[in-house]
Amino acid sequence: MYRIQRTIFPALAIASLALVLGSCQKKFDPKSYAPAETFGGYSASNEVGASSLVAHFSFEGALVDSVSKTSATGTGTSYGTGVKGQGLSIGLNNYATFIPTDAIKQLQSMTIAYWVNTPINSAGIQEPVCFVNSTQFWSNLDMFFDGQTDASSVFKMHLYNTAQKDAWLTAWSIANPWGTWMHIALTYDATANKFTFYVNGTQIGTISQAGFGNLGFVNFPLSSSERSSFRPLRA
Repeated sequence: MYRIQRTIFPALAIASLALVLGSCQKKFDPKSYAPAETFGGYSASNEVGASSLVAHFSFEGALVDSVSKTSATGTGTSYGTGVKGQGLSIGLNNYATFIPTDAIKQLQSMTIAYWVNTPINSAGIQEPVCFVNSTQFWSNLDMFFDGQTDASSVFKMHLYNTAQKDAWLTAWSIANPWGTWMHIALTYDATANKFTFYVNGTQIGTISQAGFGNLGFVNFPLSSSERSSFRPLRA
């Protein structure tokens, strides 16, 4: 609550002023007067490149993709406080799985972005997102923390192209990644064969893979236990 300071007036003037303040000040919320906060002209992540968006999960008490209107299946998941609104709480045995839409399977170039907040995992890698490939050990898309120390972690990424040739992006480290919200983003330009990695909106680096071409997201499992998933840990 904000306190409105006032100058001492004669008693009669104070009495009439107090009546006015009493009705306005009781539940004053300064946020109600603030304009909508925007970033680069956008007020929500699904407004950025909306015509090209193929999936968007806000995790506001539900696992629904607002683009396809289909839902993931949660296993031991819950909802906590996110950067804005809620966030999905997952762990080694708590995860959500999602059957990818045709739009996801047909991606050639792409951007994938999300917020993540995690403690260090001393038992193995931490993989917030993967697109499972049922015929391979590694997924169609893997994004994970590896080489963890208290002060840093290497963030590694793996993808397949349409010929099932894989690309490994392993050159980028993140300082002080634990216990804080970070925005992770990876873009791939199939025409230029170039990957670009961002952390908190800052470009960390680029890697070109000559002749890599279009992405190849194939062999997605259809069972409830092995779908494209939000899975944070792999021992």
